Amino acid sequence: MPKLPDSGFTYTASFYDALATFVFGDALQQAQLALLPFIQRQARVLVIGGGSGWILEQLLHSDIQLEILYLDAAPAMMQLAEQKYKKQRQTQSSTVRFRLGNEKSLLPEEQFEVILTPFLLDLFPRNASRA
Repeated sequence: MPKLPDSGFTYTASFYDALATFVFGDALQQAQLALLPFIQRQARVLVIGGGSGWILEQLLHSDIQLEILYLDAAPAMMQLAEQKYKKQRQTQSSTVRFRLGNEKSLLPEEQFEVILTPFLLDLFPRNASRA
């Protein structure tokens, strides 16, 4: 597998959530929760750039059966998310697949009803040709 551009999140994984809360309070978490009630039962959900797995925990607590692909480019963040899932695996009915990678790691035949990008879109460079 080619080296993934994890933007340094492997190095910040252990304290990223605490730092985000310190800087933004609960604003990031509230933004991530805002649309979760609208996710339909049995939806195929892509979580790309999900970080340490906080949003995954919220999806699993929703008590609706989901098919989730959790995709992240930072191995340390993926490990944290997998640990959170393992703690809850017996108490929920959703299925979760973990894949180390980025948007280029998606397969052409994979389709989703819901795409969550909690820590992804701000990592793309600005378009230099924009006025």
